[in-house]
Amino acid sequence: MPIVCLVNSSRESSFANALKGLDLVSARELRLMEATDLQSVPTSEFDIVLINNDRAGSSFTTDVRRLRARVHSPFLVATRQIAIPAYQELSEVRGLVIVQEPFGTNALPGLIERALQGKLLTRECAPRFLTDEPVRILDQKTGLILQSRMMNYSPTGAFLRYAGISLRVGSRLRLDFVNTGGSRAGTHSFDAKVIWIKNAPALGKERGVGVQFLNDVAV
Repeated sequence: MPIVCLVNSSRESSFANALKGLDLVSARELRLMEATDLQSVPTSEFDIVLINNDRAGSSFTTDVRRLRARVHSPFLVATRQIAIPAYQELSEVRGLVIVQEPFGTNALPGLIERALQGKLLTRECAPRFLTDEPVRILDQKTGLILQSRMMNYSPTGAFLRYAGISLRVGSRLRLDFVNTGGSRAGTHSFDAKVIWIKNAPALGKERGVGVQFLNDVAV
């Protein structure tokens, strides 16, 4: 009988809702253990550990690493917001996949069931993450420095809030942001290239630029 550990520190547990859709649950062929935080998870082996979280920061990644030292089962983390340093740290944890909330309710049961069957999980399941953090933009050609905010990102690129007229498609940038906590405290820099500009946003959409990272954010 598969054993699932559900750790829910979120306002709403999408994993709990997804588990209800699994035939294993309705047929009582799955044993579910629940915990309210990472520290209360017992030292045991599960078929999978499901972790719901509203915002993944430095303290969350520290707790996940500590849990990984005790529990070696596959981890599936669902979070509504995650900063790049936290994503970098979690990407280094073996057997762990991060998905962005809200995640498709139809996709989660299948993802969980694949993990229960021992099939390999990959980071490509959910490549884009929400964030909201200050970033300094340096135009490498003109030397112009701009202050902006990174609103979402993936391992290959990001969306930056920007309402100016100086950047062009093809502009090469240096992006700097400061992480104040965790093992990656300090200034982090990435080279990037502007690949599109959104000058006339639709209702409810922000003006900004899409950039492609020229070095991997997950290393």
